[in-house]
Amino acid sequence: MRFRRVFNTVPRDAIAKALARLAESRGSRYTRIATVPGARVNAWRTTGETMSFAQILVLAAAAITWYGFASRMRRSFRYADVWTPAKTLLVVSGWTCTIGQLVALAVFPQPSWWHTGIALGIYALANGLFWSALHAHGRDKPAFVFTEAAPHSFCSNGPYQYVRHPLYAAYILAWLSPPIATGQWSLLATTGWMAFLYGLAAWREECAFDQSPFAAEYQAYRSRTGMFLPRPFTLWRQTQKLWRTRQR
Repeated sequence: MRFRRVFNTVPRDAIAKALARLAESRGSRYTRIATVPGARVNAWRTTGETMSFAQILVLAAAAITWYGFASRMRRSFRYADVWTPAKTLLVVSGWTCTIGQLVALAVFPQPSWWHTGIALGIYALANGLFWSALHAHGRDKPAFVFTEAAPHSFCSNGPYQYVRHPLYAAYILAWLSPPIATGQWSLLATTGWMAFLYGLAAWREECAFDQSPFAAEYQAYRSRTGMFLPRPFTLWRQTQKLWRTRQR
């Protein structure tokens, strides 16, 4: 119920009106392409401008990615029902940025197949990080972001061998793909905003680890891993270790 109340705070009519004005600037005759749930205004596409196969492919990849992420929020994270002001801001921002990017993918075609290929590759990497990170946690579920949960353990398996926050990195990658796919670099504002929020969340979680019984162990772990990007030396060492293991 709390989640529904937060979702209802999203200015859906205002978003839909802005999308309609954006579509109207592209022509004089329109066909509906998207409806913001609960809104009374629809976005429209110029009649005769059909989506290309590449555009449909990227839009499908985006929809599947975000549906997969959203489907695990309550099942795979502790304290999913706990709400704080910071978490509310994150959820509302996430919904707004995701809806806006999905509509942008439907409105703006890909400039080239290079844009399409890179965008699809980023979505694949985001999914790989997300699902492998959840698998690494096993039954020890991670806490939902911005829930002020005290750390009781930390994971260093799977993608956590290379980055300390692979789940957050997966979300940021998913928000990075649409600007590259469409060539609409103004969408990077949404990517930057969500990256800022998750960077703040990661910093707060690491401060909590510094004050926990795992402080010394976490300091050593932090010295060999990156926050969102792997450190080249660690990546090289892990690659060598994997290669030697396969040769035995």
